[in-house]
Amino acid sequence: MTKTNVNNDGTVRRLPSVAQLFCEPRVAMVLGIVICAYLVLAITMANIVPTGLTGLQNAPDEAAHVNYVKVLATGRLPTLQDEKQDPKKQSYEWHQPPLYYLICVPTAQAGVHAMRYISIGLGLIAVLMTFLLAIVAFPNRQWVAVLAASIDALLPAHIAISSSVNNDILLEVCFTSALAAVVIIWQYGATPKRAIVLGICVGAALLTKATALILLPVLVVAAILGVQVGLSKGAILRTAIIAAVTAALICGWWYVHNMVQYHELLPLKEFAQSFSGTAMASQVVSGKLHLQMPMPGWPGYYMLVATMTFKSIWAVYGSRELARFGVPAFLPSQVYIIAFVVTLSCAAGFFMQHFKRTQLYDKTQVRIVWLFLTVIALVALSFAVFISRYFQTQGRYLYPALGPLSILMAQGWLQLFGTKREKSAAFALIAYLGLMAILFLTAVQAASA
Repeated sequence: MTKTNVNNDGTVRRLPSVAQLFCEPRVAMVLGIVICAYLVLAITMANIVPTGLTGLQNAPDEAAHVNYVKVLATGRLPTLQDEKQDPKKQSYEWHQPPLYYLICVPTAQAGVHAMRYISIGLGLIAVLMTFLLAIVAFPNRQWVAVLAASIDALLPAHIAISSSVNNDILLEVCFTSALAAVVIIWQYGATPKRAIVLGICVGAALLTKATALILLPVLVVAAILGVQVGLSKGAILRTAIIAAVTAALICGWWYVHNMVQYHELLPLKEFAQSFSGTAMASQVVSGKLHLQMPMPGWPGYYMLVATMTFKSIWAVYGSRELARFGVPAFLPSQVYIIAFVVTLSCAAGFFMQHFKRTQLYDKTQVRIVWLFLTVIALVALSFAVFISRYFQTQGRYLYPALGPLSILMAQGWLQLFGTKREKSAAFALIAYLGLMAILFLTAVQAASA
């Protein structure tokens, strides 16, 4: 029995029941309302956004993802040849791992909208997993959990991503689920079943998108922190072996396939060839790619990317005309100013929380925050490396970390207003996100008309 799964009175900690998850008054009601709002907004979005395009910022690369599903439905994996033989040049997602597309295969004959509904369902799972992750990590902060789930559910650009055909939403589910598995092991003890669940989450992530490789260093950090929260080295080693074997059984064949087909674990050379038409960062900095705005070298480039990425994390869309060039459209600047103030407020509250961490959280929960920060930092670093080569300003690349990011934002926001006003503060932020989502939906509808 480890220190992590024993209460102060010597009793063994057990996973919370459904009743315990919603013991705080109105938490279940608010979560239910938020879920209903998400479903209404996402289904509406799925029905108004044009299909058959790849350049829409609110349905990025969708036609290419759809073509992957169609090829997979014929009984084979797509290859680089499919891209070369596609006269419309809409088959460039062939290099992606196949799990998301396998899930969509049963809807291949039903069309794009049916595939979009698959994504909406995965988006719902992402919201619920964010709530679960928060509640098992911080069972004494239920309003943090419901606010974190609300941020995940009502963030306008996230609604757009989860109502279009793409594998980003499944990757988020896998990331959040893997973190939840780690936290449960820390909080309630390591068992073979929990190790298998962790392995399933990691294996599914690696079979969804190459970005999932970020989970490997995250799990190394989790093992190191696991010792600090009271897990024995033997328990950590057993968990790591079981999880690794489980993950390998799920996704190992994909890497064998890549070695046979492309002589690489990941088809990076062929991917670079497919991505060669994408705007390069060096072209923007040198002025070869004219953006009709000042670009004072690399500092100016990174400032531009940071600004556009921040906006696209919150709300970005496009029209048929803009989709031809992959150009983003944004809401009025005042919306992003408010979003920036909200973000700064969350950061300030989180900073304030740091000085009260020993009062608010136990040793394990402090390490959970460290783990969350590690995930966010590694995903951000991966994105920074990517944009150093390619001119990409899409905030969705940071969405694998949206679960832990939403939780830390919720913590910071509620800390800023104090315990006595946390419910009012939660309602205020949820209302703002809801209004922003409605405004976004209106803009998308007008652009799609």
